[in-house]
Amino acid sequence: MSKRLKAIEEDGDESLYNKKLKINGSDSDDDADDGGIGDHKTNDLGSSGSDGERSKQLQCIENNLSTSIVGKIDNDGPCLLSIISQIAKEGSDSKTDAYKESVVGEEEKQQEAYGSDRPNLLNLSDDVLLIILKCLHPFDLLNVSRTCLRLNSVCRDRTLWIDVDFRHDISDKNYMKTTVDFDNFLEFLLPNTRSIKKSGSTRLEFTEFACTSNKTTQVSITPSFILDITSKVSCLKTFALENHTIYGPTITLDCFPSTLEYLSLKNSLVIRLPTDKSYFVKIDKVLPNLRILDLSGCQWFHAHSFLALSKSKTLKELHLKGCLGIEDCVPYASLAATFGFPSLELLDLRSTHVSDSDISCFNRVEKLKKLYLEALDWPGGENKISDIGVASFGSERDLLNANPVGLSFVLIRNQRPGQSALETLVLRNYRSVTDISLKHAASCLPNLKYLDVRGTSCTQNGVSDFKRCRPDVELLTDFNNNLLLESTS
Repeated sequence: MSKRLKAIEEDGDESLYNKKLKINGSDSDDDADDGGIGDHKTNDLGSSGSDGERSKQLQCIENNLSTSIVGKIDNDGPCLLSIISQIAKEGSDSKTDAYKESVVGEEEKQQEAYGSDRPNLLNLSDDVLLIILKCLHPFDLLNVSRTCLRLNSVCRDRTLWIDVDFRHDISDKNYMKTTVDFDNFLEFLLPNTRSIKKSGSTRLEFTEFACTSNKTTQVSITPSFILDITSKVSCLKTFALENHTIYGPTITLDCFPSTLEYLSLKNSLVIRLPTDKSYFVKIDKVLPNLRILDLSGCQWFHAHSFLALSKSKTLKELHLKGCLGIEDCVPYASLAATFGFPSLELLDLRSTHVSDSDISCFNRVEKLKKLYLEALDWPGGENKISDIGVASFGSERDLLNANPVGLSFVLIRNQRPGQSALETLVLRNYRSVTDISLKHAASCLPNLKYLDVRGTSCTQNGVSDFKRCRPDVELLTDFNNNLLLESTS
């Protein structure tokens, strides 16, 4: 009887015999004198009837296995040897069961560590995904939507596109790429989108744009862009275009959605402005619901535009910080304040060239509650505003130690009935503002709640007197720390 038949008869399984041959490195039925497990050992093991001899032969098989396959098996070798040992003891059935159990165990361990039970983004519910996605920038939402169908569907949820802020860090090296890719977001915008904010280039590039004549290299906002927004979003309330370049002749104010309540052109540049009229002409018609207009950093804004803006019946906040074109605006500001601005409550004129005579015009704005003034970092800018300008606000005027000529000029031109509604007054870094302004504010501005005179010539005694007269007013001065130490000592 051949060795194959003997092995099959003893073990009851031909596949088992083949596996043994594979381990031994031999596929033939010839004599196994080449260093593998010898045929005589297999025959002796099958023919032996003594338990002692069977154990010795079993030990010999294990030793030969270790010698023959050393360097060929991996870290599972000891486990493999134990399985073969069990095969010889219990037969082919028990061997098969043990082998299967070991393989299944390893698979379960891998599945436990890396398999389907591992936390996965797609295992989360849509509600949880929405909470996570609300923390992402719109550009990141676009990338997530391109990963799979389910995330694409979740990324289109209307709650993610109600208030959309595309603004980015100007220091980001990829910011130019983000502006070019904006068209990809139009399909995500919905009729119920309420706010869109977008930023563009830097102020340094605006200076370069202003010096060039090539229209295609200057414009960063096109009429088609505004038209797409207007047609796609029917209830837009907030629209911010910051650090952009706008071509005035093609993008006029009536191109913007008429539903806007907040419009920001902060640090933007409008080129080729009309010479015969203001860019904001008919703002009361084309933007009838406008409440807040932010033109901070728009150096192209000039004083004559006050007349156009004053016709808006709904405008409550006008931000003009850093608008260097505002200078010698008495003719326009006096008419605008006297006959217009029926709802204006906040006026920001920080870092502009306004003077005493300019700001005194706005005393005629009856509902003005907040006035922000800060000296421009410019030669002589710290002396543009003085006690004369401050004394123009209020129904009563304290003439003590004031310049009679200057104050009489203010009284004649700006005397108005009724109390001043001014609640917040910022007079920062004006060296010509002294304790006289503090006395006037204490006695003539009954609604005042906040006063900032940091960087002025107000003295510590004047500040102390103001605090005693008006303890209800929050006063910011250069002596706040000293006064705090005195009160605690």
